[in-house]
Amino acid sequence: MTAPQANLLPLTCEDTVGPYYPLPFLDQDRMDLSQVHPGLGVRPAGEPITLEGRVLDRHGELAHGVLLEFLQADPAGVLRGPDGQGGDPMFEGFARCRTNGAFRLRTLRPGAVAADRAPHVTLTIFSDGFSRLVTQIFFEGDPRNAGDPVLSSLSEDERPRLIARREGEQDGALRHVLDIVLAGDGETPFFEDRDADRTGD
Repeated sequence: MTAPQANLLPLTCEDTVGPYYPLPFLDQDRMDLSQVHPGLGVRPAGEPITLEGRVLDRHGELAHGVLLEFLQADPAGVLRGPDGQGGDPMFEGFARCRTNGAFRLRTLRPGAVAADRAPHVTLTIFSDGFSRLVTQIFFEGDPRNAGDPVLSSLSEDERPRLIARREGEQDGALRHVLDIVLAGDGETPFFEDRDADRTGD
């Protein structure tokens, strides 16, 4: 009787069969810019804030089926370019969500993109019935609001419609709240893309 042969192959650790996808490939909508990605421990530097609100139709009801895109400079006032270059490499500056009216963006307070601009977030809205609407959201209490060319181009009645109110803190971030009204009474001022480009975004 022959002796059993020894196993000549080294033992390996148990593991799940691949393929393996990096966590960023699993993203759907991204509405937290205060971290690089939930799967990573590194974070961009800056003051965390939240921007919250509702998108309302002409009747004051929540606008269903809208896509929102947010674009902003990093805390130093630098916008990331189309090639992904520029500014804090840990801060993307772009967020997107599909919503039935309400939104909540956690981000870092943006810096001013130019000497005459106040810190702001550019918001683009897509929905049925229009191709796109573009506006900019500013922050209550910033002294640079008074000289910003976009806010200065509006009437006294219209300016508050672009300034997010400060409403306490939540989860270590200062809350800013603003509703976006698509049409009718209290309609949010919207701009042509070329106007936003000319004023810094």
